[in-house]
Amino acid sequence: MVAVSRYEDPTFRQLRAPGADAEALASVLADPDIGGYQVELLHNATAALVNRSIEALFKQAGFDDQVLLYFSGHGIKDERGELHLAVSDSEADLLGSTAVPARFVRDRVDRSRCRQVLVLLDCCYAGAFPAGSRHRAGERVDVVNDLGGRGCAVMTSSSALEYSFEPGGDPVGGGAPRSTFTAAMVEGLTTGAADLGGDGVIDVEEFYDFTFQRVQAATPNQTPSLKSEVEGRLVVARNPHGVRVGFGLPEEVVQALRSPLPLVRRAVVGTLLELSRGDDDQAAGEARKALASLAEDPDPQVAVAAVPEASGAAEAAALLVSVARRTRALVDRQLGLIDALERQEDDPDQLARLFNLDLVATRLRRDAESLLIIAGVGGGRPYTHAVPLSDVLRAAVAEVEHFTRVWIGDVPPVEVRGRAVNDLVHLVAELVDNATAYSPHDTRVELAAFRAWFGNGVHVTVRDYGAGLSPQAAELFREAGKTRFDVDRMGFAVVARLAARHGIRVTVEDQERGEPGTLATVLVPSELLA
Repeated sequence: MVAVSRYEDPTFRQLRAPGADAEALASVLADPDIGGYQVELLHNATAALVNRSIEALFKQAGFDDQVLLYFSGHGIKDERGELHLAVSDSEADLLGSTAVPARFVRDRVDRSRCRQVLVLLDCCYAGAFPAGSRHRAGERVDVVNDLGGRGCAVMTSSSALEYSFEPGGDPVGGGAPRSTFTAAMVEGLTTGAADLGGDGVIDVEEFYDFTFQRVQAATPNQTPSLKSEVEGRLVVARNPHGVRVGFGLPEEVVQALRSPLPLVRRAVVGTLLELSRGDDDQAAGEARKALASLAEDPDPQVAVAAVPEASGAAEAAALLVSVARRTRALVDRQLGLIDALERQEDDPDQLARLFNLDLVATRLRRDAESLLIIAGVGGGRPYTHAVPLSDVLRAAVAEVEHFTRVWIGDVPPVEVRGRAVNDLVHLVAELVDNATAYSPHDTRVELAAFRAWFGNGVHVTVRDYGAGLSPQAAELFREAGKTRFDVDRMGFAVVARLAARHGIRVTVEDQERGEPGTLATVLVPSELLA
């Protein structure tokens, strides 16, 4: 752990928070009931000592070890856009030899036998993306290009894209508030609140989600980021309070689960089964966990009552989530590789092939997100700002393999609240994908929107010119937002869950006036519009 608050070079502003922040986090990480890490804290150390300590850390780490590297201080990008971590004796004009180059850290990560590395950066990375690079939806700091190696997750305090050092010697600004970011991490670990899944451990995805929410609540203009290229699940720490059961369930159910009377615990099994099959994703997930907990109840009658339900619900859901998260991580790595190849390729034919690979990988990622949604886990992270509906629809089309067949018509100038953007993109993409799959390839699919006649909502329509819906398919799609599907077609279930999550009404029916094809209508309520 490296914390730098005092700088010899007057170019760098002196800081107050890093020392206390690092000590607080070090104490939590070293706690055997939480992190159990062997912690070394370097405060206001020189570049030589920090570089030597980092190299020794990764050289000594074994295959089964887990390495965590924390830095709090100034993060500086030079005139070439390369990231450097400034330490006490760093010189603004000689960053390559007096700071800690991010490339050096990445090389140590890549050469290490350790394949589970977490880098926590509580600093500002001044500088825009290097020329010629591009990024997908959402702003991401280019720090991953400097730090994100194989088996490495990088979690940063801010995604600011401004220069904090420019050639010419202008003083470095203060950057993003560090205390908010590290304080959120300490809170999540100390209280166990970052164990969002309630399974007794805190993985890097949960750690980030909790920290993101806390930082956004305190400083809305600060946006933490995460890029994980670790295969499998990276567990950061343990929940000091153990496995959480009943979170989000009705109070009477929670009280029954905690009752010392076996008869009361057995009686709640039926209620938990109903909740596990309901449309409330969070309640359904918690009910499945509670059933799994009761299946190990010391009273044999309680365990016997819960085992059949738990084995068919909680275990299947846990497996589904694990597979989906691993698939999503692998596809993210694949998309990153494809991006790198696209930036280096000039041949139009090769670029076209790479673009097709990009489309297939994007579809695979959406399928992984669909599995998480069906399992009752949230999909993509929420936006922190409203997004124009026109951009939401274009993003949905971009996720469809046959996007060239989609025509976007009139769209009113309204914005969708950030919390609903990702889910609405996913929902519309499923409907558009279905329309392209079940209509002739020489016909177009029309996507448009208009304001609702009653109220302040917006109708989004997806129209195709295929053979139309069969009576069975029409029944499955009808009132998709209120119906829980149990069918083989995953898209139906995804649309239903997303619609129910946000109070969206979805209908699909044959076109009027005898025209061929189907018309899907999505009523986005006014509560989701900014």
